[in-house]
Amino acid sequence: MDNGYNNNQSDLLLTNEALGLAGGDTAAFKKASSRSHLTLFFYILIMYLAATALSAIVMVIASVLENEEIYAKLTGTTANLIISSIAQYLIAFPFAILLLYAFVKPRKYERTKIKFSELAMLFVIAEAMMLIGSYISNILTAIIGGIFNFTPSNSVDTIINDTPIWLIFIVMVILAPIVEELLFRKLLIDRIGHFGDGFAILISALAFALMHTNLYQFIYAFLVGLIFGYIYTRTRDVRYTVIMHAILNFLGSVVALLVQKSMDRLTEFNPEEATEITPELITLLFDGMVVGVYSVVQY
Repeated sequence: MDNGYNNNQSDLLLTNEALGLAGGDTAAFKKASSRSHLTLFFYILIMYLAATALSAIVMVIASVLENEEIYAKLTGTTANLIISSIAQYLIAFPFAILLLYAFVKPRKYERTKIKFSELAMLFVIAEAMMLIGSYISNILTAIIGGIFNFTPSNSVDTIINDTPIWLIFIVMVILAPIVEELLFRKLLIDRIGHFGDGFAILISALAFALMHTNLYQFIYAFLVGLIFGYIYTRTRDVRYTVIMHAILNFLGSVVALLVQKSMDRLTEFNPEEATEITPELITLLFDGMVVGVYSVVQY
């Protein structure tokens, strides 16, 4: 009975019907992998070309209007985030899906469940990887900046600090987890799993890290990508990684922004001015509690 595998070879190799390519041998599997990687290249290329084109159009509109206030809004951080999101999620991502479905058929898997306790443990590991990766990235960028006498900018911090929190939530907590997990876990791993899960997880994590295109995010994105890849290959259910990705992004963007604002208010507070209990003082006490709880949970 043909179940999609070639019983005369390793279970990692597939028949022509399951793979969707001619040959059914190692050469065909390499071709499938190459096509998947080429799709990722075009995904990033189209994303940047679309973002550049949209930015140019916005710049022309802003210049024609000759209004300084409108020009500042159309060329500011919020507008840039909207433009990059449109380019990545509405233009490049659909194009990548079309290429993958047109040129590489996925290997077929069955979904399995994972215990909540194990998923919770993996979440804690992923959060730890984000912290460790961030520290390593900060050290490396500081060293590189010292060697070449420049200060690398962290575009992520700039976006988070200068963008409305509702837009951060939509892009980083909803759009990014769904699109990135579908592309780098579901679509990619299902198509390069012919060499084994370990290879697929490694390539998926590396592609996921490279997609972020900055050193500040590269290391922790790679480490977290390994965790996400493991979860997906264990369950073949992308919903687990989408939810975990959304929670991590929520903690690292929305919650981190709120905590930072609390810390700023605490820094500006002068204890000598607190002569009586006021609503502002109660707010500061709450800020202190938020910062304390967040720090304990993180570290």
